[in-house]
Amino acid sequence: MADLVMVILGGVVLFFLIVEGAYSAYTLTIDYINRASGDLIKQANIVPGRKDSAV
Repeated sequence: MADLVMVILGGVVLFFLIVEGAYSAYTLTIDYINRASGDLIKQANIVPGRKDSAV
C-alpha cells in the first residue's frame, strides 16, 4: 500500500516538475523574442504611429 502511495506522489511531483519546466522555457522564449523584436525595432528606428515611419 505504501509503495503505491509513493509511486503516485512521485508521479504527481514529476508531472509538476515537467509542467513547470515547460512553462519556464515558454516564458523565457517569449521574453527573448520580445526583447529581440524590440531591438530590431530600435535598430530600424521605427516609431509606431509616426507618419514618416515604415510602419
